[in-house]
Amino acid sequence: MPKTVSFVNHCLGIAALVALILGFGCAGEDDPVVISLQGRTVHLSKLIGEYDRIRGPGAWAGADVATRKAFADVNAKKELLLAYTAEHYGDTLNRRAQSTFDRWQGKEIGRRYGMGIRESIALSPQFVDSLAATMTDERAFLHVTCQAAEDAQGIYSHYQAGGDFETVVEEHASRSPETIKVTPTGYMDHTLMPVELAEALFALEAPGQVAPPCETQRFGWSVVRLDSVRTVDVATKVGAAQVYAEKTYRTEKVQQHFKGLTERYAFEVVAGDIDVIGRRFSALFDSVNVARSEGHQISYHTIPPPIHRFAEEELSRTLVRWNGGSWTLREYLNSLLAVDLDFWPTSAGERLKGQIMRRMYEWMVRQEAIADGLLEEPELAGMIQRKREQLMLDQLYYEQSHLYGRQLSDEEVHSHWEEHKSDYHTLGTVGYGFIRFPEDAEELAHRTSEELSSGTPWVNAAQNARRTDPRVEFVPMLDPTDAGLHPKLTELAKAYDPRESGPVYSEPLQSGADWYILRVYYRSVEEVVGFDTAKNLVRRDLEALALEDSLVVLLESLEQHYSLQINEEALQ
Repeated sequence: MPKTVSFVNHCLGIAALVALILGFGCAGEDDPVVISLQGRTVHLSKLIGEYDRIRGPGAWAGADVATRKAFADVNAKKELLLAYTAEHYGDTLNRRAQSTFDRWQGKEIGRRYGMGIRESIALSPQFVDSLAATMTDERAFLHVTCQAAEDAQGIYSHYQAGGDFETVVEEHASRSPETIKVTPTGYMDHTLMPVELAEALFALEAPGQVAPPCETQRFGWSVVRLDSVRTVDVATKVGAAQVYAEKTYRTEKVQQHFKGLTERYAFEVVAGDIDVIGRRFSALFDSVNVARSEGHQISYHTIPPPIHRFAEEELSRTLVRWNGGSWTLREYLNSLLAVDLDFWPTSAGERLKGQIMRRMYEWMVRQEAIADGLLEEPELAGMIQRKREQLMLDQLYYEQSHLYGRQLSDEEVHSHWEEHKSDYHTLGTVGYGFIRFPEDAEELAHRTSEELSSGTPWVNAAQNARRTDPRVEFVPMLDPTDAGLHPKLTELAKAYDPRESGPVYSEPLQSGADWYILRVYYRSVEEVVGFDTAKNLVRRDLEALALEDSLVVLLESLEQHYSLQINEEALQ
């Protein structure tokens, strides 16, 4: 369906204007004012800094005069609208916009604070060299993976009882081919495998030895036999050691830093009846989830925390205490306006305490970032200014659209619908994944299809096929689409008629020269929307058109009202 775009786009006719909101610059005697209007000025350094931020370092120096003037004109119009917004609607954000800003700022601060801590952890050449030295020991091994712990333990027990390892593995795998896989590996160092697997493998002293079963998140249960050991030159490992250190050592140090912060704050959930929070929020989430299950799009950012469901006495209780302060239940609930819905309580008991602690952890990071002066950094300060200005202009859009909306008659709305009704239909879409087999691998495609029919998981069946033929391509899941990157496959997926609910696997289908097995997990049929369903969206679109039509008159009047001046000489 057509969507109403932001006020900036309609009022200025430039889709990227929100990205053109100005940053910070240093003014001085050699920094002339380029844009001036009543109560607002923009200096040349500010304009250059923003242009180079968008186009790349040094872009202003290479821009011709016409381009510079056009850029200054766009920014002048933006300044006019901001001045108009401040005069007519105030210079503060409304509650909805402020909560959107707080959420954005909290996430940006957390992201930048974490990056700053990570970058502050030095990786000395000596450390990288010492790590590389531990990576010179490489081992080849036979890797047996089992979905069930009892299978792994059974293999190991039979081997310990004197059985030949490969024979024991083959017997067990033949009884459970879907859940027990055997993979010979090439030479690997300890950094190329999960920690638990590396500890088991590198504890073995000689080829032929078998390690006790170990469990990893990646492979499930593993039993490994050491086949061969070799030592490589340390110089060949320095580059890999640098990469590994970036991914693991710094991550570990960052985790230690945040663990230390948490211990210093020592958060404690103190309310004895916190389950009431879960009950109050569940009532809200139940209605939201019901609406979502019926296909309605819910904007969580418009939902305030359900403070009205709590008694006044409950709201005044201390919910969280830490070294240096505490929050009442009311303060905690109000703080949820500044975070995404992931931080909201949705359960009870210990899980609810965990959700509350997650919110406090996010708040702690913000406090530490502010204390470290992160908000004073020019780059972030510029982003904050641009975000606030974007939200101010969005507020102006909503205010103005309501004014224009009141001037629209029902007859005008219905007439627009009659002319454009096909634009509001919902397209039929399908979500699917596929396994692609080369033209000469039709037999493998049918064997894989039989595996899926017998209950083998989608990913496992694809991996088995790729072991047999490395040319097999596996795309587990594509976003729902009406065409997408593979339009011919999409048409096949649309035409495939599953007879079960949930994900469905097709028989091998040929498209072009290759064979495909499709996994259809979602579909929606094309929907012809009626006027009663679409009328609110039609009205919004007409409001936007009315705003766009008023652009020239509005900006001309604002130029006169605020005495806009553009210093074109400074742009030469």
